Amino acid sequence: MVINRTARALALLAGLSAAAASAAHAQEAAPLAIAGVQASALGGYGYLGVIQPFAGAKLGEGWFHRTVASWLTYRYDATPGGTAQRVHARAPGLDFGLGRAWSAPDWGVELSAGVGLRHTRLRPDDPGNDARGTQWAFTPQLIARRQFTPALDGDLIASYSAGPNSRFLRARLGARAGASGWRLGGEGLLSSGPEYRQVGVGLFGARFFDSGLALELSAGRLRSREGREEPYVAIGVAKAL
Repeated sequence: MVINRTARALALLAGLSAAAASAAHAQEAAPLAIAGVQASALGGYGYLGVIQPFAGAKLGEGWFHRTVASWLTYRYDATPGGTAQRVHARAPGLDFGLGRAWSAPDWGVELSAGVGLRHTRLRPDDPGNDARGTQWAFTPQLIARRQFTPALDGDLIASYSAGPNSRFLRARLGARAGASGWRLGGEGLLSSGPEYRQVGVGLFGARFFDSGLALELSAGRLRSREGREEPYVAIGVAKAL
């Protein structure tokens, strides 16, 4: 039951990172509005927020802070009261983060930390779910990108979330698709916690438009330590304001 909640919360950070990195190429000093959704067979996740550089900084270079509101849903089978039932969870959340970014033409690094609160409501109630009620999380995160050639690049995201005691790692290798403006490639994911472990592989496509809009699409499959496989799809957008 903890698997979907934690994996989707950490996937949010990955989506924010990709959007911010794309916008950084435009050297915009303005705030960045972000939004996205992710869905799988057992639930979904949506978010809306803003990444704001501090005075004298710009996206991809300098200090910034972010504020993100999110909505998580998932469902699972449990036996509250001794009777097998399908439990539905709804969990709004709010996250605040602070970070510092450094960049050069062929590389970039970002370090950040965030504090978040999420309130989970279960129907029917399941006392055995540790995620019920209000919980907090403190999440430090590292993002690194590298331009290997004019066409080939890679990026890495690694984070740890204290509170749920969970970890997230994502590595991507992408290539510019000619004059189309799209970056296409593959991704590998690893998320783990005290009660779960998931490994995923997928494909992604990302593009930054001259208007300041960034778009990212991804899809793939996650495999749990029990051997169960679950497909996922996601879309994210970002716009420099």
